[in-house]
Amino acid sequence: MNERNDGTLPEEGKMARRIGLFGAGRIGTLFLRNLALSGRLGREFDIAAIADREGDAGNLAYRLTHDSVYGKFPIDAHAEGGRLILAGRSIPVIESPGEASRMSWKAFGAEWVLDASGVSGTASALSGHLSAGAERVIVSGPAKGVKSLVYGVNHFDFYPETDRLVSAASCTVNCLAPVCCTLIREGIGIRRALTSTVHSATSGQNPVDGHVRGGWRTGRAAGPNILPFATTSPEEVGDVLPTLAGKLRGIAFRVPVSDMAVLTFDFTPDRPRDIREVMESLDRASQTYMRGVLGLENDPQVSSMRIGDPRSAVVDIRATLEANSGGERSLLRLVLWYDNEWGYVSRLADLVFSMAALESASRRRHKDEQQKEQSGRVARRDRTHAGSGKIRVVPARRPDLVGRLRHG
Repeated sequence: MNERNDGTLPEEGKMARRIGLFGAGRIGTLFLRNLALSGRLGREFDIAAIADREGDAGNLAYRLTHDSVYGKFPIDAHAEGGRLILAGRSIPVIESPGEASRMSWKAFGAEWVLDASGVSGTASALSGHLSAGAERVIVSGPAKGVKSLVYGVNHFDFYPETDRLVSAASCTVNCLAPVCCTLIREGIGIRRALTSTVHSATSGQNPVDGHVRGGWRTGRAAGPNILPFATTSPEEVGDVLPTLAGKLRGIAFRVPVSDMAVLTFDFTPDRPRDIREVMESLDRASQTYMRGVLGLENDPQVSSMRIGDPRSAVVDIRATLEANSGGERSLLRLVLWYDNEWGYVSRLADLVFSMAALESASRRRHKDEQQKEQSGRVARRDRTHAGSGKIRVVPARRPDLVGRLRHG
């Protein structure tokens, strides 16, 4: 099981959620891999159904078993009659109807839906899952008009009563936000910042020169080029850390490697700081409230060393820099490595689990309140019949489970 930093785990056997997976491309497939390898499949999550573009269970089993980045899958995955057999679980695989509203999630018993299709980027598109029978939808990427939650940063801001659509943000936001959160929490602060992200090529790029939306350079061939890409990820950090709204800007570059990303984070703290203070704060966080999310490495880093690392951000200690001006230590640089695939799906699984835990705690709390209210009504009725002073009502007391989950 991936490490979590909330300090509280709910009772096993009571937290499993039946998840419908909408889209089994790169992120959807690796999410399945992560659940199986971490032992969460069948214990914390059940996959009710998978809606894939082709609906080919055999091809999905093949891609799970043989991965060009992560190698041979050590857990059995094969197809039987249109179903994926994964770690002994039988999961129906169907052809995606395209639009979320055309799904039939109730027919498969799916409670929640993870939309990893990469095409549902708005609240209206994601709401189609709700009309198709889902109780809640999590999208693996940013979506307009949808609340963003980043595990380790603001995942306790999930409110089951109102948050039916949730975005897990992007892999870059999941890398950057924990570092920014730590700097704020440790009193270092961020006055302004610029980022440059060097990111592996993705399936949306062209193998040869062609035309795509998003600018002329975007359509150039992925293999022989380093391609500048516009990115809104730094600005989106302000969605999960409102105090940083408008303070971060950045640019991205796509490079011809199959996995991994590295981000340079140049920032000015709220007041002059020594880089040593910053590193001590990050190290302290990585061993406490950001454990399993944030890490530091002192070995000389190259990208292949971090493939398969489940942490959202790994600070390269040897690559940190500071620029002193007029005796003030005012400009600092951090270099952050992250596996944009495995690190992201690890946090995605953590986020879905924490949401399920908070929802279950909220339900138990609501049930307790109803029982107390019912006990109070019974006591008042009995007091009326028995006369005053003859009945002493001592309501049952239980801890506020939601409070424990929110504050650890």
